[in-house]
Amino acid sequence: MHLNTTAETQAAVHSKLAQSICKTAQTNCVGDNQQYDSMEECYHHLTTQTPFGQAHQMGMDTILCRMVHQNMVPFRPDVHCSHIGPSGGGYCTNDRTYIDTVSRPFFTKKPFVPYGFGQE
Repeated sequence: MHLNTTAETQAAVHSKLAQSICKTAQTNCVGDNQQYDSMEECYHHLTTQTPFGQAHQMGMDTILCRMVHQNMVPFRPDVHCSHIGPSGGGYCTNDRTYIDTVSRPFFTKKPFVPYGFGQE
């Protein structure tokens, strides 16, 4: 690809990830789960409105967060399509504080947590 700088490499990866996320959205996020009207709208949003992000921003409004959820979309589109959409679906957003992020229980349902564990 003849990329000479970190910025060029990140821009190329950003573009490739946006294409991949958009393909996933167009294939799996249909009907009530639709997030973008077209591949072009999706790509434009992800490349001009959504920053690439850094490792510590994987739960924020970034391409990196959407990349994580992209892999789950085919298995549970009703849950994860919104996470790769323009709003971030309540997950890939910038509205959580550091404390909210580190104290959030990620695994709250079976089979990862036994039924009743931690429930009052």
